[in-house]
Amino acid sequence: SNLTHWSHYVGFADQAYTNGQTATIKTYGNNVDTLSGLTIGSRYYVQGDGTVGTSWDSSGLSAFETNTPTAGTALSSTKLLIRDPFAEHN
Repeated sequence: SNLTHWSHYVGFADQAYTNGQTATIKTYGNNVDTLSGLTIGSRYYVQGDGTVGTSWDSSGLSAFETNTPTAGTALSSTKLLIRDPFAEHN
């Protein structure tokens, strides 16, 4: 999916869902363990294509005040501690 505006990012689904299913969305302060390939201790940012990465997506999300919202910090290779999307980048 494409994230085209900062207000469209609210968190992460806790599992895979199909159209019509009720979904649980985890927001900041929670952990999500449906990701893979994370580097422990690294900060991740939401990318314009809906993925997460360790760098800002300044081209895809220029509508954000700081370009790219913070997704969280990796606790393991599959677990991300979801952070406030407007948290400082430093």
